[in-house]
Amino acid sequence: SCAIFGGVIEGIIFETNSDRLTADSLDVLKGVADTLAQFPDLRVTIEAHTDNLGTAESNLSLSKRRAISVARYLVDAGISGPRLKPQAFGESMPRTSNATKEGRAANRRVEFSVI
Repeated sequence: SCAIFGGVIEGIIFETNSDRLTADSLDVLKGVADTLAQFPDLRVTIEAHTDNLGTAESNLSLSKRRAISVARYLVDAGISGPRLKPQAFGESMPRTSNATKEGRAANRRVEFSVI
C-alpha cells in the first residue's frame, strides 16, 4: 500500500539553482499529499539530492532548501508537519554518474522513505 514511499518520486523538479517547484512538480506533490492523507499514521523523510555542479557546500544548502520547500507544500496541503522530516544530502549520494547531462538530471531528485 505504501510503495509510493520507497524511493525516488519521479517528476519533482525545481527551477535551476532554486528551491522553487515547477508547475508539474506541484501536480506530483498533490498526489503525494493525497496519499499521505489516506495513511494518517505514516511519517516520511523527504530526502533532497543535487548534482555535483557548484560547490559541495552550496549544493548541501540548496538541497536543504529544496527538502523544506517540499515539506512546506505538503503542510500547506494539510499534512501535519511532525509527519515530515526534511533531509539534505547535497551531492553526496549520486545515483548515477554526474559526467552527463542525463546523469546530473537523475541525481537531482527527491526521495521519500517511511520512518
